[in-house]
Amino acid sequence: MYGESSVGKSFIALDAACCVATGKDYLTAAVEQGDVLILVGEGEQGMNARVCAWEAHYGLSADRLFMWTAKPSLVAEGDVNETVKVIGESELRPKLIVIDTLSTHAIDCNENDAKDMAKLFRGAKRLADAFHCFVLIIHHSVKDGSTFRGSSVIKNNANTLLRVEKSNVGPIVLKCEKQKDGSNFEDIFYELREVEVLIDGEVDGTLVAVAIDEPSPDSLMGKDAPLTANEEKVLEVLKQTTSPMRFTDIWDATKLSKGSIDKAIKTLKLKKRITKEDGKQGRFSLVVG
Repeated sequence: MYGESSVGKSFIALDAACCVATGKDYLTAAVEQGDVLILVGEGEQGMNARVCAWEAHYGLSADRLFMWTAKPSLVAEGDVNETVKVIGESELRPKLIVIDTLSTHAIDCNENDAKDMAKLFRGAKRLADAFHCFVLIIHHSVKDGSTFRGSSVIKNNANTLLRVEKSNVGPIVLKCEKQKDGSNFEDIFYELREVEVLIDGEVDGTLVAVAIDEPSPDSLMGKDAPLTANEEKVLEVLKQTTSPMRFTDIWDATKLSKGSIDKAIKTLKLKKRITKEDGKQGRFSLVVG
């Protein structure tokens, strides 16, 4: 599972993890309840609060969910063997192991190196085989969010490849880009909801990822519709001039990729924030609507 920083990857992964730990259906799919182990490499302090918020939202206790902050390297055979030994000697029998994130469990490795990433996936498979469980690795995307960071070995060796992104109409979208033994599933929409929980004697608001129905474009594609970061950048550039701008001018001013600008322009038109003027030979200009 990959996506941009702060897009909500860990929240969505935690929702799935808590479903396994409690036996709650995941969306409409039945879940085989079992132990869950999260190897936490990022956001250790906030993870407990997120679990508490999930439990408060659903009224369930995820007492079969465990966290480990040791950060073993999945690339180092010794670390992997020690991890298998420690888990094996405990009473934990995980159905799901979450690696959060790839980079924090691949220290001194090059994500762009095919050999390093092949070693990492061998380490993950060692965990999966040892405990007959599923291993979910959380990873970051490249800067513009268009694909995952690193070697193509990551996609080639993954049985399932999931992408988390902000949709053009507000909610978070979980997309299936690869399903080795079946067809890709339809997009799943999430929103982050704040839940008040008691942490260390104080009430605090913590976010929970909640699956929702696919949003209606008619209800979200108006001038009041939320904007993505890329859409805001395009609008900001347009507001700085009184003259219509060409696509290439926007590209040069925003430093975004052409694909990101094209996507932002299309949705800004749908949201009625900009208009397109007729142009010649594929050149067009935009004005603030």
